[in-house]
Amino acid sequence: MRPKAPTIKSSLLRIHRAILKIDEERYAISHIPRLTTLEKMILLLEDRRFFDHRGVDWRSALREISKALQRKPHGGASTIDMQLFRTASDRYERTVRRKLREYIGVYTLQRKFNKIEILRIYLNVAYFGTDLTGALAAAKSLFPEHVDEFVWAINDIDLTPDQAAQIAALLVYPKPRIPNTNWQSKVRRRADYGLTLYARREQRLDQVLR
Repeated sequence: MRPKAPTIKSSLLRIHRAILKIDEERYAISHIPRLTTLEKMILLLEDRRFFDHRGVDWRSALREISKALQRKPHGGASTIDMQLFRTASDRYERTVRRKLREYIGVYTLQRKFNKIEILRIYLNVAYFGTDLTGALAAAKSLFPEHVDEFVWAINDIDLTPDQAAQIAALLVYPKPRIPNTNWQSKVRRRADYGLTLYARREQRLDQVLR
């Protein structure tokens, strides 16, 4: 038997529940006026036009659609806003319905939260690997000698650009239950790419918040 297609009402209820779940993560996270090194690295590697779009990066989306039509390798063009909503709603199926629900969800996010809140809430709930939910858990796992076990917020840690790049790389290459050299080399390559972008564009991100 084919599953019933979700109704508009059920889709709206899912969006409402996801927004409530995101709201639970909202606390004093906007008091830091400038982006931290980790936040800059996440933006450079995951969503470079984060402050220029309203939840959906249509330029990237159209580019990936064009690649798909030409049968070229393509990605999902997901923004941080979309990744946050997807994580909160816990829906990962590759369907048009899920994408449409996601678009409505990120529009609602834009009305309820500012961009800094969306970024910092995402860092609190994102998946970085086995038993690693949130950037703080990732930092403690990768750099236990550098992060005090009693630190309760990632923004309280003064990460170096290289440490930030390695943590950001886990969003594409999550830490496996048993780390291996193949995973480590992938993380290292993406981290090095992030460091290259950071050297070129870090000042541009600072100017965004002025």
